[in-house]
Order: sequence, then structure tokens, then C-alpha cells
Amino acid sequence: MPRICRYVVMLVAAALTLCSTPLFAQKNSDQVHIGRDIYVQPQDKAGDLVCVACSIYIRGQVAGDAVAVAGSVVLEQGAQVAGGVTTVVGDVRLRTGTQIAGDAVAVGGMVKRDPQSTISGDVTSLGGAGWMLLILVAPVVLFGVMMFRLLGWNEAADLIEQGMERTIEQKKVTYDFERLMTGATKVSTSEFAGHIIENMDAAVLSTAR
Repeated sequence: MPRICRYVVMLVAAALTLCSTPLFAQKNSDQVHIGRDIYVQPQDKAGDLVCVACSIYIRGQVAGDAVAVAGSVVLEQGAQVAGGVTTVVGDVRLRTGTQIAGDAVAVGGMVKRDPQSTISGDVTSLGGAGWMLLILVAPVVLFGVMMFRLLGWNEAADLIEQGMERTIEQKKVTYDFERLMTGATKVSTSEFAGHIIENMDAAVLSTAR
């Protein structure tokens, strides 16, 4: 999941500044598209592929990772991906004779594979857009902290940070944290928020004494 979060941050920043213009990464074989599908033909050899509000169709070889946000990644017959494949609100689809050397992850979608396809890494399907709330709840809270600091409301920002830090220390966390921690208790987004508020209240009472 950290990989997904990293790509989401990069893609949102790109979308805000460049709308629907395709971008190219440092290597010529790397591609980042916004609003325009990516096609890798049988004779093509691509690097990392990232697509926002579009889908990736692979018939050739991909030396890196393939990531689609609000779109799917489709591996046609004979396609090979040396890295992992990740979709956020979209499906990962593998036809006959396709290969993914890394992990296949679909958040808010499904990994749909032909029996004759191969995935060497882990396969994770988190169907339903509700999973987006679980993955993005912590970044949204931290974004709120940043906004309070920009407004000069540092005391409020400090309280939120303290409440969130204490909640994580107590290991009462949502799915994105729970899967990375030992002995953690998975809670819903509303329960996570409730624990943060409880710890904020405790921090206020501790300061008042």
C-alpha cells in the first residue's frame, strides 16, 4: 500500500498542474498520462507506466510497474510486466499467457485472471470504492493539519497530531496501518476518528492540569 499512496500523491499533483497533458518521466520508455489511455504494442518495450483517469493496455513488455488511478490495467495475450501492477478504482485483467513478475493489487476493483496467466507475487483485490476511505483517511487527516498550520491555528494542528500519534501508538488503526503493524486492532474510519478525538480530549485535560 505505501506504493499506492506514493503514486496517488504524484498523480494528484500532476493533475492539478497539467490537466490532461501527457507527461514523460526521466527515461523515454517511462510514461505518465492523464486522461489518455496508454497502449503498449507487441513490439514495444516500456518502462514504468502511470495513468490517471485512463486505462493501460499491454500487449508487449513492461520493464517496470504499471499503475492506473480511475482506470484499469489490461494484459492482452503475450503481455509481460517485470514489476507490479496496481489499480485504484479499476480492475487488473490478465488474458491467456500473460505474466506479472511482481504483485497485482486492485483497490476499489478486482484482479481478474485467466487460469493460464501467471502472477509471481501477491494478489490483492479490495473490491468496492469504500476501501478508498480506509487507505486515504490518514493522509486526509494530515492534510487538515497542514491547512490549520497555514491558517495559523497551530494549537488545533498540534492537538490533531497528538491525538493521531497516540491512537497509532495504541494500535487502534484502519486497514492501511493494521496490515503493516504487529498486534494492531483494525477499526473502521469512524472508530479511528473517534479514538483520535478521545486522545485529543485527553491531551487537553493533561495540559489543563
